[in-house]
Amino acid sequence: MGVSVDEHEVQGTSVTTIRWEPPDAEGAQMFGMPATLAVQYAVTDDRVLVGVGDDFVTRALGLDSADSLAAAQRFSSAVDEMGGAESASLTWLDLAGTYAAVEEAVGPEMLGEMEAWIAPLDQLISVTRRDGDLLIQRAALLVD
Repeated sequence: MGVSVDEHEVQGTSVTTIRWEPPDAEGAQMFGMPATLAVQYAVTDDRVLVGVGDDFVTRALGLDSADSLAAAQRFSSAVDEMGGAESASLTWLDLAGTYAAVEEAVGPEMLGEMEAWIAPLDQLISVTRRDGDLLIQRAALLVD
């Protein structure tokens, strides 16, 4: 019980999992789900991966490039609109996918009147590019 830290290797990259379990794991619930939380992270030569859950980072490291986020049209179009893939940093959040996952997890009744405000939100994108000594950041909230 409490906090534990585990490490394992995936394709030569160390993946760290930080897991929190409440003292009364059987009785603890959050939004109708167990209150246990796991966060994974890994650092490679060209990326940093951070994810919630026991297998996000492990799964992402094992993806074929054809199955990666870069192959998704919504993502690549948003990155192109912000100046292209050559960047100092990139942040992308699939708001539509996040909303769908939360709605599935907690049920539509938990979201109630918020749905009208949340449902149109599609993506959040931020790209930072280097121009000489300057860092130029562009960000957009895309709605559907």
